[in-house]
Amino acid sequence: MCAFLPPSIFLLAQESSASLESAEPSPEAGQAAIEALSTEQKREILERVLRSAQLHQSLGSLTVALRDGGLPMIGEALGIDVENGGLIKGGSMPLGGGEAVEKFLEGVKRSADKESGR
Repeated sequence: MCAFLPPSIFLLAQESSASLESAEPSPEAGQAAIEALSTEQKREILERVLRSAQLHQSLGSLTVALRDGGLPMIGEALGIDVENGGLIKGGSMPLGGGEAVEKFLEGVKRSADKESGR
């Protein structure tokens, strides 16, 4: 999971002033920072990210967008394999409400399974 987060999070965790000089650290610097941290440090960072107000706000915005009919566009933009393209079966209207959120999550799982070869 660490590889999916911005490298700057791990560089900040190491409090490396040399690494903070550039606006966006290189992928190599980010990978080195991740490898330098212990498993416990990585776990603590992931917990902070998962509990952050920014993540919760973003998930709330995503949920609203999905419920309001954005499933087809969001699925396509993220490359998520959404059933029936996110549209109501046999129609051209996008799914909405809780059903859209459910289909999105199913699509994320299906896409992750394909990627991992399951």
